[in-house]
Amino acid sequence: MHVTALLAASFDNKMEKETGSIQPGAYAANVDLSFVLGLLLSIPLSILANVFTPKFQAWMAKRSRSAAEKRERESEEFWKEIDFYKKHLAAYVARSHMMTVRVISYTAAAILFSIPAAHWAMQNDDVSSVKLAVAAALTISAILLALMEVRRARILAFSVIHSAQHDAGYFDEENRAEKGGAAE
Repeated sequence: MHVTALLAASFDNKMEKETGSIQPGAYAANVDLSFVLGLLLSIPLSILANVFTPKFQAWMAKRSRSAAEKRERESEEFWKEIDFYKKHLAAYVARSHMMTVRVISYTAAAILFSIPAAHWAMQNDDVSSVKLAVAAALTISAILLALMEVRRARILAFSVIHSAQHDAGYFDEENRAEKGGAAE
């Protein structure tokens, strides 16, 4: 017996038990149509995939080159910023305070967005569901912004301190031995 016929028979029996009536073979017609449709679409889709694969690979290579150039530019800008903050400590302190205020603001926004979300989660209408989804998205975005700002602050602080220590010769062999560090 054909597999689709077996599936159709079992589905027809199940539907007949649940509803009391069913058209015989209705499921088999749908399965056969799905199979034929899938078979007919698989051939053109595989041809399209083979045609567009080289173009997609070329686009990815170009994009990765431009992304590498962008990362290099950002790295140069970052190290210029580090050099600036090493020379101007007051500007670094101001930047740190600004980053702290941003983290506090993002965290407060996340809390404010989550309060109505808790209220809307208890209601069962469609409008409340949409409001809940928007509030949840805003809460998550605010939390992510706060985490990214904390990450930036940590990287900046570590880089400024490490770079200043490096410029002061802290990592030189003879300086480390004099200051009590282990010489390797």
